Amino acid sequence: MRFKDKAVIVTGASAGIGRAIASCFASEGAKVVLAARGKADLEKAAKELEGAGAHVLAVATDISSEAQVKSLFEQAVKRFGAVDVLVNNAARVGRMGHFMEMPAEEWELAFKTNAMGTMFCSREALRVMQPRKSGVIINISSIASLSGFYPTMPYNQSKAAINNLTLDLARIGAADGIRVNALALGPVYTASMGRTVSRALPGPSEKLWDWFGMAKPAGKPLSGEDVAGVVAFLASKEARGVTGQIISMVTRIDDP
Repeated sequence: MRFKDKAVIVTGASAGIGRAIASCFASEGAKVVLAARGKADLEKAAKELEGAGAHVLAVATDISSEAQVKSLFEQAVKRFGAVDVLVNNAARVGRMGHFMEMPAEEWELAFKTNAMGTMFCSREALRVMQPRKSGVIINISSIASLSGFYPTMPYNQSKAAINNLTLDLARIGAADGIRVNALALGPVYTASMGRTVSRALPGPSEKLWDWFGMAKPAGKPLSGEDVAGVVAFLASKEARGVTGQIISMVTRIDDP
């Protein structure tokens, strides 16, 4: 087990990608702190992991609140003694629409959750990791942060800010043995994604990539489990030479 007795915080962990990431770490022996805004879904996810034998702490947290993020880390350290890995997965997609008609509130909410929330969590993680001279931070970004996608411009720009934050955090953390990377994801098919954008987003078909203004890559759509596997690799000792990278992950290639 690569993460036996390691303490891992996963934000946005009650469903979808975050839930898959939390489950992956738990299966490899980690003590997992689940953070999300929805208390009911969070507690349900925690009970499922506990039922599988995992050590779990569920903390209802709105990452856009600096005070709530501080409380999250205080509770994590009190329960498990440390924070070895932070996965900044929680995000707000928000409304889709034309740039000229997008209200300022959508921009404010996107940056408050995605950029500021990731910053708050990363800062608290560094407070815990730096004295221990070790730790890993993994930020979940999007290919939209690299290529743009006009219907979700507030989301795109806030994710681009996360990419830049990743590079700066990698520089800050290097002297203390802390690695920081980001995954820029393509479409990932989860139930939570469907609830978020089902009225606007096409299903898993050839047309999806046309809708994104991109050529469809070879392979199959990503799943939450695909993402979780790469996150676990980046958090492991096998990836000790990888830091300060924005890694695009857009498709799954299976053996013939």
